[in-house]
Amino acid sequence: MVPKPSWQAGANLHIPNDGFRDLPDVSLTAALHDPYLICFEGSCSQGFLAGIAGTSASTPSFAGIMALVNQKVGGRVGLANYVLYQLAAGQAQYPAQCSTVSPNSACIFNDVTGGNNAVPGPNPAGQYTAAAGFDLATGLGSVNANNLVNGWAAATFNSTQTALTLNPLTVTHGAKVTVDIGVTAGAGTPTGVVSLLANASSPPSGGKAVDRFALNGGLVSSTTQSLPGGTNTITAHYPGNGTYAASDSPPVQVTVNAESSTTTVSVLTVDSTGKPIPFTTGSYGSFVYPRADVVGKSGIGTPVGTIIFTDANGFVFANPYSLNVEGNAAPPNGVFTFALGPHAISFAFSPSDQSFQTSTSNTVPFSITQAGSTTAVTAAGATQGVTITATVNTTSGGNPPTGSFVFDVNGSSTTVPVVLEIPAVVAPGSPFVTTGAQASATFNASTLTAGQAYTANVTYSGDPNYTGSSGSASGTVQADFVMALSVDPVTVQVPGSSGITTLTVTAQNGFSGTVTPNCSGLPTESTCSFNPPTVAGNGTITVTVKTMAATAGLNAPHMPLWMASGGLGVFAMFFGGLTKRHGRTKTVLAMILFSVAASVSCGGGSSGSSTPPPNPGTPVGQYLVTLTASSGSITHSAKFTLQVQ
Repeated sequence: MVPKPSWQAGANLHIPNDGFRDLPDVSLTAALHDPYLICFEGSCSQGFLAGIAGTSASTPSFAGIMALVNQKVGGRVGLANYVLYQLAAGQAQYPAQCSTVSPNSACIFNDVTGGNNAVPGPNPAGQYTAAAGFDLATGLGSVNANNLVNGWAAATFNSTQTALTLNPLTVTHGAKVTVDIGVTAGAGTPTGVVSLLANASSPPSGGKAVDRFALNGGLVSSTTQSLPGGTNTITAHYPGNGTYAASDSPPVQVTVNAESSTTTVSVLTVDSTGKPIPFTTGSYGSFVYPRADVVGKSGIGTPVGTIIFTDANGFVFANPYSLNVEGNAAPPNGVFTFALGPHAISFAFSPSDQSFQTSTSNTVPFSITQAGSTTAVTAAGATQGVTITATVNTTSGGNPPTGSFVFDVNGSSTTVPVVLEIPAVVAPGSPFVTTGAQASATFNASTLTAGQAYTANVTYSGDPNYTGSSGSASGTVQADFVMALSVDPVTVQVPGSSGITTLTVTAQNGFSGTVTPNCSGLPTESTCSFNPPTVAGNGTITVTVKTMAATAGLNAPHMPLWMASGGLGVFAMFFGGLTKRHGRTKTVLAMILFSVAASVSCGGGSSGSSTPPPNPGTPVGQYLVTLTASSGSITHSAKFTLQVQ
């Protein structure tokens, strides 16, 4: 638990005297029954608004209020709680007029005195009941944004002065610099912390935080090794506390020369448990992870900049790569496509600031060998005709196999090039596990007749990356059919109209079954219809794809609302620390989510309107639709492109 901070202790606001940080600090409206209205994904152009509630609404709302405060005061405001609690204490101890709904010029906080935030559990309900002043349900109360912005300057603190001395004023990055800071006030001794900022503007804002020190009797006598490279102005910033105001020292100019850097390249893969191990040799398509690490000579700070990888065997990387916060870089998903033969990886580091010098890595060699393959053969003749399909499979993460197949059917050979390639697929959540690459081809043994037995032996030729392989299948020719589409793509000029293509069914080997078509892969708000719905043996079917036009809803005030909840019915904004009741969080959230779900199921639209919500219609775009034709166990499919303009 966090001890009670100074700005909560001693304030005569009915804050519990429990010795711990109490939450919340303030509240904002977040209930579903009066959501925040916004334009969402083009909703306003379609004549309706979206409504959001919960933390999705209240959190960004308070962030916007604090942005207005920043704009009003013209600089940083520091920890807002110092001011919030002082303003609340000066609000005449919550006069009665601050407990009303109507805005009042005297009220920065509208005190919430009714309702509770209690849930079933071991804690008494009264502990989380709204009451006059601060309470554990609504904090200081809800915020009047206009009054808060205009009244921010009413909070007063004892002024302070901050002085800074650095020595020496010219160093190499990572070297120690003596830091002496003094924070004084007209009365008393300021406490808290002081930060070093590089290149902060005046009035102090922005800049880079360099280091942080605790005041001891209003003084700091220490060292820092964190000054950034280049010639910079360094300022000591005292953020203030509940008694003393913030202040900044006059800037001190320091020149920090770049230190040398060391670069190291590693070429890694993973073992069966996913543990990184060095990669020295492997078959084509292996997971290879080149990684660059850059450190400074002093070990202080993390280099920033870019890496250019180079392969002596000509592999082209997607350079440059940016160093991350740990000072390393790598191709994000590794590399699966290093060519066969020897390789040697190195890299060069280019810094993007003046803290570190350029450097070049060592070279790491490794080699790639040919990967194996297997060939699987399936024959549609067992139940569906005489089409034979051969698929060469690999366990490789590399590119699909190339080359050709030799189909030998009952002693008659035909060479067919690879015509369908299937790339390797990376397993979800794992950058180094793949399903392997494939390549396929089909052969139509048109000379075979119904009832004839056949054996198909298929040999894959191999290519520079994969070894050859073979497979076989056998069966008996059955009656079957083929299908073709007359139009591809099928174009719909505007949502609400239709597109047409023709399906032609051609019988083979005496086929006379009934063929039934079906569509899949259609966009939303669209359908397929067929005329006639079936054909027997040979025939044609007109395929019509019908789309739907968009429909608009009514204008306000009778338009329906799209309601979305992100959290609490009344949201409490916190400003750091934990509360003694943080163990209740999961229970509280579960009950709140249940109540939100219940309120949504009871209806969230505007009352008194029976008008259905707007319908966006069929989305404009391009879609790949699959048309499947079936007759018993025989199934064939064809794809066509649907263009909705």
